[in-house]
Amino acid sequence: MTAVGLAVATLAGCNPDADDAAPPTVAEATAPPHVTWGTCPPLAEGASRDPRLVCGIVKVPLDYRNPGGAIIDLAVSKLPSAQSQERRGVLLLNPGGPALPGLDMPGVMAPTLPESVLAAYDLIGFDPRGVAHSAPRSCGLDDPSVAGLFPYPAADGSIAANVDRARAVAERCATNAGTDLKFFTTANTARDMDSIRVALGEEKISYWGESYGT
Repeated sequence: MTAVGLAVATLAGCNPDADDAAPPTVAEATAPPHVTWGTCPPLAEGASRDPRLVCGIVKVPLDYRNPGGAIIDLAVSKLPSAQSQERRGVLLLNPGGPALPGLDMPGVMAPTLPESVLAAYDLIGFDPRGVAHSAPRSCGLDDPSVAGLFPYPAADGSIAANVDRARAVAERCATNAGTDLKFFTTANTARDMDSIRVALGEEKISYWGESYGT
């Protein structure tokens, strides 16, 4: 079953894992993130998109402990609220996966949401770091599905095949994805969402996360 989380969040106060704690906050970065809205990236052949959707780029540190170092681009999108006079803020959408693209998620979700939500919130989508239009990385795996990555134990309970598969996947990722793969983490994705909040000029955001996105 897919878990769905819907919560009001101030991501600036998120508490990342203990072993990935205490980098500089977004506010301490050398320049506050911002976004300029324009056209969205081209679609794959046969795909469709809500014509109201606009897209932009939010620049974030590859390593939040070194905000003056390498910068990556996050692709973000916006479906503006239907009634600006009733606008309450933004609803940030995360498709989960992990590694699912979310740029077109506002257009996909809009038909399923109540009119009151569409009137009150700008729907915000984004491709998480490492995915699609946001500094994509690939391990070059033949079968990246969960079933392919984590086979069931053997009939006798042995997990030797799982261990061998995990080692092979780690080695292939280290070879194909590069040394900066260590910065493509859950904690940094949370920090990216806070950077998106700052770029939108919002003190708080509402949030909808599916599956891994919770």
